[in-house]
Amino acid sequence: MHVARVLRLLPFTFAMLTALVGSAIWTRTHLGPLSTSSRRHVGFAPLHLPSGNWMRLFSSVFFTVGGSSFYTSAAMLAGAAGTAEIVYGTASTTLLFWGIHLATLLLLSVLFAIPLHALDFYRGTLVARAQDVGPSAGYYGCLGSVCSASPEVWRIAVTGVILVFLLARLVWSFVRTPDDGRAISADLSHIIAFPLGVLWASLMSSPARLAP
Repeated sequence: MHVARVLRLLPFTFAMLTALVGSAIWTRTHLGPLSTSSRRHVGFAPLHLPSGNWMRLFSSVFFTVGGSSFYTSAAMLAGAAGTAEIVYGTASTTLLFWGIHLATLLLLSVLFAIPLHALDFYRGTLVARAQDVGPSAGYYGCLGSVCSASPEVWRIAVTGVILVFLLARLVWSFVRTPDDGRAISADLSHIIAFPLGVLWASLMSSPARLAP
């Protein structure tokens, strides 16, 4: 597919991928992990909200932890956001991606991380302090909306399998508590964002549907 055709059909997805790739080249995360100093400058942690550092909600989207995670994020962004943009259109997908990204991080912070940190719950404190990066909340929201638009014959099965997978990952992260809470933070975000995407699609006045 020519670049001009992609720009015409998928301008939002193309713009987000361009920004993600540009950030990866700038930080060299297409080759290896994101540096600790870069994460401190752009990453979002729930404790940034009480301190008024709300711009991290936006800056964190365009970076990944690097290495293979960069390529996974780029592929998921292209597939989930691109399909959503085909089904729902550019304006709706832009609202969907950013709306669910912001809603997910706010819900994660207000309902889980900050209250449990205040109660001195160890994993809550880890998540409250973990500076996470990546567009995964947005593209998991898009994935949820795409599943909701899929043919009825396999919509429930696919949605159920993805939810079970995300829940299993979350349980595994809780048990292992790796990466100083960043894995728990990411997996919590995914288990919030995906159902929000399903809900968003179901609440549309005229839901789109993918052809069987």
